Amino acid sequence: EAAKKAAEEKAKKEKKAKKDKKKKKKKKKGPSTKVHRRTLTVENSNLFMEQPPMTKAQLKASKAKLDALDAADSARRRREAAQNDLETYILEMRSSITSEMEAEIEKVSTDEQREEAVNAANAAEEWLYDEGFGSDADTFISKKAELEGLAKPLIERALEFEARPKAVTKARNYVDDKKQLMDTWSATKPQVTEAERADVIKKLTDFETWLDEVTEKQEALAVHETPAFFSREIGPRLQSAKQLISRLNKRPKPTPPKEETEEEEKKEGEAEGDAKEEGSDAKEEAEGEAKEEGEAKEEAAADGEAKEEAAEAAAEGEEL
Repeated sequence: EAAKKAAEEKAKKEKKAKKDKKKKKKKKKGPSTKVHRRTLTVENSNLFMEQPPMTKAQLKASKAKLDALDAADSARRRREAAQNDLETYILEMRSSITSEMEAEIEKVSTDEQREEAVNAANAAEEWLYDEGFGSDADTFISKKAELEGLAKPLIERALEFEARPKAVTKARNYVDDKKQLMDTWSATKPQVTEAERADVIKKLTDFETWLDEVTEKQEALAVHETPAFFSREIGPRLQSAKQLISRLNKRPKPTPPKEETEEEEKKEGEAEGDAKEEGSDAKEEAEGEAKEEGEAKEEAAADGEAKEEAAEAAAEGEEL
């Protein structure tokens, strides 16, 4: 037993020694670490950027360069457009005079006028493909205006040779028709006053006076001279009269007064008579009802007095 106890104690001691050893290992500290703190100052730097930002001066210079490129591109497009316009006009001008409208233009021009225009077109074409090829837009525009000054009058006179007489005839027919219409309106449109019709006639007459004057001037001119007027001027001259006629034509007629027939008057009289009879009957009926009510009240009052007298008599009898 002593040996057994000694063995148990030894085992306990060893177990305790192991626990103490573990506690010592846990309590063992590692190397200490010290932290040092200080404030750092940060400055922006573009040193390592691929593309540093531009300065104000660089931005201004870059914008000016872009504006210059845009202006140059716009000038190039304008120049090309003016060059194309001139080239197209040369071809159309020469074609009109020598082929497409040759017969019409010959009626209203001299040989010298046509020759001058064709020679100018040929010279402009030669200049365009030679010394003028690199010219600016304004030069091309000016050259086209010179050609228009020669060709446009020829083409306009050719077109007006037939258009002007047709327009004059149409305008005179319109004036005659509207003057007759004013006579018709005097009977059919009472809503249009005589003064308003006179105003229309005056506008038409003023137009006729102008048309007579310019037509007379035109007849005195040679066909190859500048016309006294163009057909496109006629429409605007008539516009004032047309607007006035249109406005008066839309004015509605006055509403005529209502006329009653004998039958309608008779019906109205009968209706009034019936209404009077109905009113008289109603009045008599109301008076009769009032009278009956009065008589009933008088009878009720008499009954009341009789009852009172009977009651008094009975009371006197009892006292006796």
